[in-house]
Amino acid sequence: MANTTQRRSSVRKYTILALVVFALIAVIGGTYSRYSSTGTANATVGVAQWAVQLNGTDISSASAVVTPSLTYAANDNVAANKLAPGRTATFDVELDPTGSEVAIDYTLKINTASITGITNASSAISVSGAKYWVGTITGEGTNAAITSTDGVTISESLADVQANKKVTVRVTVTWDNAADANSVADTANGVTAADITIPVNVTAKQHI
Repeated sequence: MANTTQRRSSVRKYTILALVVFALIAVIGGTYSRYSSTGTANATVGVAQWAVQLNGTDISSASAVVTPSLTYAANDNVAANKLAPGRTATFDVELDPTGSEVAIDYTLKINTASITGITNASSAISVSGAKYWVGTITGEGTNAAITSTDGVTISESLADVQANKKVTVRVTVTWDNAADANSVADTANGVTAADITIPVNVTAKQHI
């Protein structure tokens, strides 16, 4: 009986010892050292440059205000260099993309809410036409697209931008006299005869 008990005790000891050995093998097997190295691959990309001038003033990083000269359409019924209902005037805007490396969209829109010198600006003053030239100003130019929401819109290709070709836009503004409802307000404006300031917001954006 005692021998049987001793044998069972010995079996338990060997079993426990075996389990401990297997556990140690498992732990040691999972902690072997190995060669290991790390590195970083830096993908370096160049950023396309952005540079735009409006009538010789840099607007690429900040807005600016320029004052273009007006040219009045011939009208025997209105004094020279004066605007009145029914008369038109034009002004040129020069956009210089020299240094840019992306194609560019230009928009020009009258800010009717900021027109001064006339009480009914939103219904009286409008852009009635626009032409543009890319590079040298020759011929009649190209008619620009005009919408009520975006105003005048023009696109310059990457090839023309990288060739440093300036875009000249000739905008025509008109004091409309299409509605008799404007007559009272127009007459009041004529009595005051204040100088009219017509702000045109010019925006240059990367063409996508």
